[in-house]
Amino acid sequence: MHKNVTQSFVAESVGITEKYISDIETGRKPCSLDTLVSIANTLDIEPYELLMPDSKAVSYDSRRAFSRFLQSM
Repeated sequence: MHKNVTQSFVAESVGITEKYISDIETGRKPCSLDTLVSIANTLDIEPYELLMPDSKAVSYDSRRAFSRFLQSM
């Protein structure tokens, strides 16, 4: 996933340290669901996308359309 934002920006937006962001990103430390959702919101993506390998990425338009569909139910 490539969003062209820094770990510093994400950490500051979420209220955690850059070191913790790095540890989450590299799998050295787990994070809470709340933190995962906060990171996803900062990146303007769905939380599940943070858990998917890059090779399984869903196209942006498909993802948003599915999200809107679910919200309409």
